[in-house]
Amino acid sequence: MLAGRETEKYYPDVLVERIETVNGEPTQRAELCEIKYREEIFRKWVTLKPKFKACRRYARQRGWRFRILTEVEIRTPRLANAKFLLPYSRRDTDWILEHQVMESVRALGETTIHQYMASLPGSQWDKAAVLPVVYYLICRGEIVANLDQPLTPQSPIRAVDQ
Repeated sequence: MLAGRETEKYYPDVLVERIETVNGEPTQRAELCEIKYREEIFRKWVTLKPKFKACRRYARQRGWRFRILTEVEIRTPRLANAKFLLPYSRRDTDWILEHQVMESVRALGETTIHQYMASLPGSQWDKAAVLPVVYYLICRGEIVANLDQPLTPQSPIRAVDQ
């Protein structure tokens, strides 16, 4: 992508493509993103501004959005939750236990992680085996939690189809 002078090339950091539901219809959206520390943007603004303008123009021509993201937008509870949940997304789980967890969460309706765990029969050790499955199902999107807030035992959860 050309930016500034004709001989100078500039490449943004990432293109994010996602499918969102708008009025019940799946809609694909794309964002071209540049990631910088705020301090760097302020310090290099004179040289970065024309590059950002070119990126914005490039994105607009393709029906995309251009965004500049800094540590303020990135270092959020969502990032902390993603870092916490990532190892659970790679775990092997027992599909029967997954089904049992989904059925019991569905039966409770909206609850908290703590309330759900407290509702389970068995010893603390039995319950400890279930919690990773809950986190795994949150990773898969089958159990919904507000990941824009810190994930704690008090976090509300519900089955995705509720």
